[in-house]
Amino acid sequence: MENDTIRQEAIRKHALEFLKSNYIMVVSTVSPSREPHAATMYYVADDDFNIYFMTAAKSRKAANLRANSKIAFVIGTGPEVVTIQGSGTAMPLDEHEALVFYGLFERIAPESSPRQWPLLRLAKKGDAFSTFRITPASMVLLNVHKEKYPDIAPDEFHVVI
Repeated sequence: MENDTIRQEAIRKHALEFLKSNYIMVVSTVSPSREPHAATMYYVADDDFNIYFMTAAKSRKAANLRANSKIAFVIGTGPEVVTIQGSGTAMPLDEHEALVFYGLFERIAPESSPRQWPLLRLAKKGDAFSTFRITPASMVLLNVHKEKYPDIAPDEFHVVI
């Protein structure tokens, strides 16, 4: 039992490191007429596995999330065979929370950085953008790099959340 706990902690630690070392994900939303929509987004994650992203306020994904807050996401689309897949609820941040998010992201990727989001630059100019926080309800990690991660790289998904 103790080994299972230690292994689960190692998996969660690896998953969080993977989340924080990446910055591109694919999100999937559903329209009120049940049409699926997928989009590639920049993101940032916090220590509690919450994921933050921003989009134009008039985008399809923003409209879909205003009607239905359920969202699915994938992080890690290659070339390494490591991926996190999950689902949860995406809620818009209020103005104060959005400012905290902008500050967090600027510490990670200053304006001179190639990781600086084009949307963040436009948002600072006052363009209409929405910033969302995904609270994951489920999250799984698949890592099949047995040579690099021998302790957590079986041919199966690991439940993170």
